[in-house]
Amino acid sequence: MPDRNVDSFIDEIAAELRRPVRLDARFDDRVMAAVEQPDVIPLRPSMRPRPWFGRRWTISVSPLGAMAAAASLAGLLALGIWRTSEPGPRLAADSASGPMLTPVADNGLQFQQFLIVAPHAKSITLEGDFNDWDGSRTELTRSSDGVWSASVLLRPGQYQYQFVIDDSLRVADEKAPRVPDGLGGENSVITISPRIR
Repeated sequence: MPDRNVDSFIDEIAAELRRPVRLDARFDDRVMAAVEQPDVIPLRPSMRPRPWFGRRWTISVSPLGAMAAAASLAGLLALGIWRTSEPGPRLAADSASGPMLTPVADNGLQFQQFLIVAPHAKSITLEGDFNDWDGSRTELTRSSDGVWSASVLLRPGQYQYQFVIDDSLRVADEKAPRVPDGLGGENSVITISPRIR
C-alpha cells in the first residue's frame, strides 16, 4: 500500500502544477514602470558592453606553464619547417592498392606513390626498371591497417614494376595495367605524364 500513498502524493503535486497562475492585470505596467526608473537599472553609456576586440583580456600563467607552452610552440614550428622542407611519401586517402602521383619539383621529377594492401605480409619491396629490378633499393613501409606504401622520385615516362612479398612472392599491381614480363608472368605498367604548368 505504500505505492498508493506515493501515487496520490504525485497526483496532488501534478494537480497543483496544472493550476493556472493568476497575475494582476497591472503586472506588466508595474514591471515596465520599474524598468524605466533610473534608480532601478542605470543605463549609462559606459555600461554598454564592448565588442570582443575592444575588451581587455587577462591570462594568468605560471612560469612553468609559460615554458611548456613556449617549448610546444617551438616544437610545432620545427616540425612544420621539417615537414615542408622534405617532401616524403604520402598515404592515399583510400586503402586500395595502386599508384598515386604527387608532383613536387620543377625539373620534371615527381614522387610516385605505390600502394598495396597485404595485412599478413612481413615485408614488401618494389622492383622495377626505375631501380634496376633491385628490391633492396625500394622497401615499402606498413601502416597499421595493412596498407604498404613507398614513394619513388621518377621522371615522366613509362615504367614496369612488381611487388615482392616476403622475398618470394611476385605480384602485379591490381590497379595498374599489365604487360607480359617474358618469363610467363606479368609486370604492372605506370605512365607518368609531364606536369602541366
